[in-house]
Amino acid sequence: MGTATAISKRFGVLLSHILGGLEANQRVAAERLGVHVCMLNAILHGRQRVSQRLLANKRWRDVLEKYYPGGWKQHSAAFERCAARLRVSRGYCSSEPRNKGGFGYVLWLILGGEGMDLMKASEQLNIDHTYLSAIIHGRMRTSQQTVNKREWRRGLMEHYAEGWRQHADEFEKYAAALPVGAGRPKMSA
Repeated sequence: MGTATAISKRFGVLLSHILGGLEANQRVAAERLGVHVCMLNAILHGRQRVSQRLLANKRWRDVLEKYYPGGWKQHSAAFERCAARLRVSRGYCSSEPRNKGGFGYVLWLILGGEGMDLMKASEQLNIDHTYLSAIIHGRMRTSQQTVNKREWRRGLMEHYAEGWRQHADEFEKYAAALPVGAGRPKMSA
């Protein structure tokens, strides 16, 4: 049970038990834990890895103890053992996207490439760090509406001026090719 997938599945099972199993309201739980419902669902099913940093930053232990005291009391020791095996940080998105001809790659370049701080960038662009990473690496698409509504151009100009100067034209080209409508972010093929 040393692989990341096995650890993620075990963590998801433990978290599900703490939240109350199948009867748990995932929307309420996600709000309390400070993540999107689809991210929580992926975590519960072992499809999404989490880090020790995420647990600490979102104060999951405190939230679980406060809102799910029965589940926490019963499973906290196993939770801590499993959490100790999680990776430490998701703070950097240093790996270069495979697709070098898309919106995600240009966004990655503007944000600093290999040295970008994913957590900081996600705050500045008003998007969850997991979704930002998925957009950068082409696992998820975004829309023109999201780019406009979250004022990404302003955020990029303000916080990443040098990257914006170098890649603004490419950003605009790829942003214009994004789907217009928002809704849920779509998974790319």
